[in-house]
Amino acid sequence: MAVLAALQVGMNHSEASLIMALFGLVAVIASPVVGQILLRAADRSALIAATFLLSAGCVLDLVALSISAGNTAKTVYATGIITLAVASAVWGLARQSYLAERVAPQFRASALALLGGTLRAGDMLGPALGAGIVALLSFPGVFWLQILTGILALVCILVFVLPDEKVASSSEKTTPINPVSTGKLRATSDKISTTIAGVSGISLALVRINRTVLIPLWGTQIGLHASTISVAFVIGALCDLMSIYPGGKAQDLWGRSAALIPAFALMAIGFSILAIFPTVTVYFVGTALTGLGNGFSSGSLMTLGVDMSPDVRRQKFLGNWTALTGLGGVLGPALASLLTSLFGVGGGIWATVGVASGAGLWTLFLLPTAYRRLGLSTKALPL
Repeated sequence: MAVLAALQVGMNHSEASLIMALFGLVAVIASPVVGQILLRAADRSALIAATFLLSAGCVLDLVALSISAGNTAKTVYATGIITLAVASAVWGLARQSYLAERVAPQFRASALALLGGTLRAGDMLGPALGAGIVALLSFPGVFWLQILTGILALVCILVFVLPDEKVASSSEKTTPINPVSTGKLRATSDKISTTIAGVSGISLALVRINRTVLIPLWGTQIGLHASTISVAFVIGALCDLMSIYPGGKAQDLWGRSAALIPAFALMAIGFSILAIFPTVTVYFVGTALTGLGNGFSSGSLMTLGVDMSPDVRRQKFLGNWTALTGLGGVLGPALASLLTSLFGVGGGIWATVGVASGAGLWTLFLLPTAYRRLGLSTKALPL
């Protein structure tokens, strides 16, 4: 709806697309800064501040919609979107840090998978509610809905989120709050381990985003109606939601690779059969398989980040990790666009298959090494 609202303030299609690209870019750039700031702030306080920041961004966009379309309206709207992107970065890192500090390692993947699942559910529910609100109240209603949900979130934070047991007065949180000891305190990150896990994370982000870009394009290329493509995506989303908890549980029971490798395999197979068999039936099957893979890896990026993070200055590391893995979401569409222009949609699909397959092998052979360097099993427990 943000894209359509951008058109209402006088932006053309290119400018509207650029606004959403700006949202993703700002979120990536802001993450390291936010991580540094969170070293000095309680996670609960950061969540509260992010909620007010979200409301401020929505108010700016409401102002833009209320004035005559023109450069002023565009500038105010863009400022509102940037504010929302920063709020999103604060929310994301504070939630991840909060769970990292309070959930025992043996339950970490399940907890973060469920967090990822709630985000997916929100991504599904939000557009549906937004469509109804626009029909009743036009585009300003969407931003009023965001403000309302922000207020509800604030109430939940104040009631349910525990205050930090310790907030350092300096720029470091030197003692992990997690009540379950996992062995020796790790003061620094390991660059080699982080690089290995980072390749898996960036690849996963790239394949995920290309799923939302290439599959609809492939549907139009093989002559499917927009309604058919939408139904296929609904089925894929249901498969996604059904596999979220099993994926998190598999990571806790058998290690992170137990979810990542099947996820890469499912998405590689799903993309492959789409390109090999351009039929309606296979389109539904392929979309469902990629949905299963996407859901099975729910929370994996956050889990890898927490596993690789040191016990000291964790928030700073997680901010940098979020920016690093966010590159996959930026590079994916760029790669898909380049290959599609050169070789058609099929070229983008096969490139994605290659990335998923290569990342699966990388994860299989190298991810255990990353954990061993930290003295951990792939379940993030001491060896």
